[in-house]
Amino acid sequence: MSGLRNLGYDDLVVCYIVGILTDVSAERSLTALRDLVRSPGGAMLHRLRTERGRWKRVERDQALAAVPLALEVTDQELAPEALVARALETDFPPGRLPVRIYLSGGVLAFALPHTLFDGTGATAVVSAVVDKLARPGADDRPALPVARTPLRRTLKKVGQRGVGAVLEARRTFRALTAQTETGYQFPRTLTKAESVRRTRMVSMVLARDVVRTIAATPENAVDGGRPARPPVSVKTASLVLRYLRDVDREQVDFRVVVPVDARRWVERGVEVEGNFSPSIPMGRLLVDDWSATALAQRISASTKAGVPVLWLLASTLVSLKEAVRHPLASRRPAAEAPRVPVEIHVSLPATEVTVDESLLPQVDDRTFVGGAPAHRRLPLGVWVEIAPLRDCLHVIIRDETGVFDLDAFPERFTAMIAAAAEAGGPR
Repeated sequence: MSGLRNLGYDDLVVCYIVGILTDVSAERSLTALRDLVRSPGGAMLHRLRTERGRWKRVERDQALAAVPLALEVTDQELAPEALVARALETDFPPGRLPVRIYLSGGVLAFALPHTLFDGTGATAVVSAVVDKLARPGADDRPALPVARTPLRRTLKKVGQRGVGAVLEARRTFRALTAQTETGYQFPRTLTKAESVRRTRMVSMVLARDVVRTIAATPENAVDGGRPARPPVSVKTASLVLRYLRDVDREQVDFRVVVPVDARRWVERGVEVEGNFSPSIPMGRLLVDDWSATALAQRISASTKAGVPVLWLLASTLVSLKEAVRHPLASRRPAAEAPRVPVEIHVSLPATEVTVDESLLPQVDDRTFVGGAPAHRRLPLGVWVEIAPLRDCLHVIIRDETGVFDLDAFPERFTAMIAAAAEAGGPR
């Protein structure tokens, strides 16, 4: 079923950056990757790209032989924005592993194919390599078995099966899509090439005291109910969305979606391959309430109703339908890309990429531990990630549309956090 789940018009590349690391080198990086491939937990990397662009499972020795090809040292030290762009341009030629590592100064950038690794899967690979950097050597920890038919199993968990599941998935998909529909708001089609020229990325580390300020800022009640107590990541996402609304130079509306990992409905002790974290619509940037209370309620309601599982089924069926109707769609030139409504993807990863203190003695303004995906042939829209980083948070905004004024983001966002705290809650 993972093959069906990965059908669609366009594949994505997932990038993840970790740095600035101490005493990291090309040799140490290759040794870490080699140690992971030699370990049982590295079985997820025992694949090679085929001539037809697919991923074929191979024996460990074959994967080990491809390890030296997986690392590239940049000619010059790149800033995070340029390094992310470089990683997201990764093409996986035949005979290569499903991971590409770029070393730039003391920073490692990882590129992985979304067909094999969604955000959760990519984080697991990056964490495993970084762990081997700090603790070299192969281990004998057993690998988790790969779940068979996980979508079917999760549908049963949420009380859906058979034709009824298909009908409910289609109803949910259509209802949420219609409720958050923005239409295409650009005067002409935003092509991939144009979006690359417009792309701007900003990031910042929210230090411990700033995180505490956000956590302590009270929430207002919604619809006469009691104020919620959202996680600090959701409160930060609320601030970021309101910030983006304020700096929307062209008053272009965006559908806001939040990736939700459907693995919570999968039995423990198994691994799920491929895309299993669908992006669920939560509202429209310019017209909906983006207080942390409102956002938390939408995420909670979606999760309780099993919407991520239904969304996986619905998107799989839509992709299958489109593949049958347009079998050559993936071969269209980028200039003929269809008009896809722009979206803001707000990623709230619960799992931290833990970096040993021997590699990252302290977190400061130069630290970058987080990632972003990009379509190969279509604009993604806007990517927002709020990732845990020890007792801090790392915030990334990557805008492929050029709509938002991201100048002086750290200073302006910090001032917004202080203003919200002083006012006693969101306004």
